[in-house]
Amino acid sequence: MPIPMELLALGQDAYYAAQANDRVKALERLDGFAQILSVQDQTSDFEFASMMALIGRVYAMLNEPRMAALSLADVCAFAELHFPDTTETAGDYYELSEALESSGDIEGAIRAMDRSAHHLSRHPEWVKCEAAYCRRRNALHARLNEQATKQPS
Repeated sequence: MPIPMELLALGQDAYYAAQANDRVKALERLDGFAQILSVQDQTSDFEFASMMALIGRVYAMLNEPRMAALSLADVCAFAELHFPDTTETAGDYYELSEALESSGDIEGAIRAMDRSAHHLSRHPEWVKCEAAYCRRRNALHARLNEQATKQPS
């Protein structure tokens, strides 16, 4: 069954409000979106995961990396079960890695990058992306080492 138009409109409104830096409107629309999504039983697994990902993206746009990470972690867990070894799941983990890095959880960001690489490594696209993944992972490790040297003993 198709996604209800009201749900699509609220999600789109939340996204556009976040783009326009209208935090109040974005959060208001996101709340309505989440309320409808929570009782939705007519969507496919893929549609549901896509809508959950939208919540994470809106939080990321609102500079709420912890909320984004929480939402995207749910998306990744869902994707891991329903869509293992897909480029979409790899992308979900990559987004989670970015949100975790933004929230200061560098170790979590590295773990999410590793999961992303695991899913993507099973596809021809991996050849094109491997060097970029390695650079990002090395940069995350450098940040982790930097954090460790700044901590008092």
